[in-house]
Amino acid sequence: MRIFKALLILVMVSIVAVAASVAYITQVLDPNDLKPTLIETAKKQQIALRLDGNIAWTFWPWFGMTVENVQANSANWTFDADQLEGSLSILSILSDTIVIDELTAMSPRVRFDLSKSSNADSATTESSESADRVVLIRQLAIQSGAIEGLYPGLTLNRLNLSVDSLSPATASRLELETYVEWDEKQAPLKIGAQIIPTATFDGLTIRDLELQSRDLKLSYAGYLSASKSGQFSAEGQLSVDELSLRQWLRAGNFEVPKTNELDRFNRFQLNTGLKVSNDLVSLRPFALILDETSIDGRVDLQLNPLNIDLELLADTLNLDQYVTTEADANSGQSNLPPVLLGTYKFDIGSLIVNQSELTDVGVDLGIGADEITVGRLDANLFGGELRAAGTHLIAPQITNLTGTVNGIQLSQFQFAKPLDTLSGSLQTTFDLRAAGRTQEEMMTSVSGPVRAKIANAFLGPLNVSDVICQTIASERNLSANTADTLALKADFQEGIAVIESIKATVANIAIQGKGRISLVSTASNIQGSIEIPSDGVIGSCNAPEVLNGVSLPLSCRGQLRNESLKCSLDEKALNQVIAKAAEKELRKQADKKLKAAEQQLKSSVEEAIKKKLDSEGSNLLKNLLNR
Repeated sequence: MRIFKALLILVMVSIVAVAASVAYITQVLDPNDLKPTLIETAKKQQIALRLDGNIAWTFWPWFGMTVENVQANSANWTFDADQLEGSLSILSILSDTIVIDELTAMSPRVRFDLSKSSNADSATTESSESADRVVLIRQLAIQSGAIEGLYPGLTLNRLNLSVDSLSPATASRLELETYVEWDEKQAPLKIGAQIIPTATFDGLTIRDLELQSRDLKLSYAGYLSASKSGQFSAEGQLSVDELSLRQWLRAGNFEVPKTNELDRFNRFQLNTGLKVSNDLVSLRPFALILDETSIDGRVDLQLNPLNIDLELLADTLNLDQYVTTEADANSGQSNLPPVLLGTYKFDIGSLIVNQSELTDVGVDLGIGADEITVGRLDANLFGGELRAAGTHLIAPQITNLTGTVNGIQLSQFQFAKPLDTLSGSLQTTFDLRAAGRTQEEMMTSVSGPVRAKIANAFLGPLNVSDVICQTIASERNLSANTADTLALKADFQEGIAVIESIKATVANIAIQGKGRISLVSTASNIQGSIEIPSDGVIGSCNAPEVLNGVSLPLSCRGQLRNESLKCSLDEKALNQVIAKAAEKELRKQADKKLKAAEQQLKSSVEEAIKKKLDSEGSNLLKNLLNR
């Protein structure tokens, strides 16, 4: 009982002492006398503080003070608030360290100007006898605030913030809710994290961050460290839970990327390591799911100057579903995503482009301010393989491309008529150069050598065997235009394919020629010859015997684009060949008749001589002897 009475007396004495302290402080001390202390404390942090409003004591719901019309600025930011409310540790007012248990800013507005550098001279100097006193804030809250200038056009409105502890080197919980507004677009944002101020309050570490905006949920396990000097670093694991990116963008009135198929950008998920040091942001290992595509790799982003080093590996990607070359109505530009300067490396198991599947695709790409370099362009396609490399100068617009093609099946290409029946296994080497901004400009300027062979070629457009059979054959059974091998040697000269030589064997017919083909108009002029086999067999039809082993002129003229390309034999030359063959036959027959006549004449003369000798021989002999 005595102990209880003693405790009760102690509590009563404490209450009386506190009440007396409050009475003394409120009666003796004017809170406006704290202005110099507050201003000097801010100055030590290179902050210019103005307290034009009145400072008053408050007693409910806690003992503290209110400050009206507060303004502050540093080198690259300004702050103003209608009112600050703070609860105070009573006894600290009488000490060298004023402890504010909780500080609440009502409707504060913060404006950043990140184009300006930090400058300690922005703080003002104001002398006071209390300048050595410091202010310690344990808890911080913001109600209905706004932040501008973090990014052009970006504003954080309706911002509510709470930090349960601001003790140095002590972890505390941060909760933030706001609306992100950007060029008439908006999205709610909620952030929760653990923060740890440095011992001198010149830096901040953030851990276990969680961000949510509608269906977007981002988690970060690790740390983010930022200092007043502008140093920023981070290391941890970043993840974004699966969501429909298309729906999220639409909900915030953000522009959804134009795609050929409207259901793209539905499934999105990210999981990556994050490391930030100096001016480098590194995402590795990087794992992204976009719709049906899984992408792994790394991303290293240099911030100053902005440059990217990217390496990605994808299982399958249907590019036709995403990329559209539909021209923008305002700019006239194709709807293609912008790219950063840097190096890109892609390896894709299966890539669909223009309704064609390419497998084992490999691309090494370097994008510079003046030049784009393709160090590697590999792909298996149409039953064969492509290996190429090249460069593209941005100013002037000049493209160089060199490479090889091996075993590509022409029948798998989607040619327009009359080339839609062209088939065979293509092998080629090329070293081409083109200039221009548009496809037409490049087609009219392309130059360089091309060497090609087509094995088991089917030459539908050249209709060679048809021409021969219809023109000179004795039978009308037409054969296929199949060549064992077609060899082509050409040089492109400013959009013109100058064919130095073309050699093929079609339906037992040896074909050779040369000519020119325009890449733009597709106008063609090919002149050559065909050699009829010695046995006259042309596939399943036969040439007249008179043409066996004969070489005949062949001409192919017209445009590939409008299916006007026609091949024909030179009828004049054909008639000349026939005429010469007829003359030869006539001479042969005449020679035979002449020889027969000569033989007959010789036999007649010999017989007459014999008869003459038989009848007159003895008398003649006697006369000779008598002489």
